[in-house]
Amino acid sequence: MLFKDIKIGEHDKVIHTISQDEIAGDGRPCYLVDSDEIGGLCEHASAELETVKMGTDLTAVTAAVKPVREGRVHVGKEFSVAAIARHAPTDYGAKPVLVMPTVAFCMTET
Repeated sequence: MLFKDIKIGEHDKVIHTISQDEIAGDGRPCYLVDSDEIGGLCEHASAELETVKMGTDLTAVTAAVKPVREGRVHVGKEFSVAAIARHAPTDYGAKPVLVMPTVAFCMTET
């Protein structure tokens, strides 16, 4: 939960800013601890792969290798990111709410 340390009604109202940008990645999949998933795969992964959930073994990883090597699933090298930040004296750091490979990457690679 965003800003979970802030108690409702404890502080004055503050302005929030949502920011969006694109960043470069290193072109490698990653492990998302919070959701137990393989991260960094393009949107086509949901159609090509049964699951991106890791579980207790490497089944999801081995299933992802072939579609990635054949070019049916891409590993992101550029990502759209969005974050929310509070304009307040405390807990003002930007909190990421979205990180996903860009659609343009998949369109240029196919």
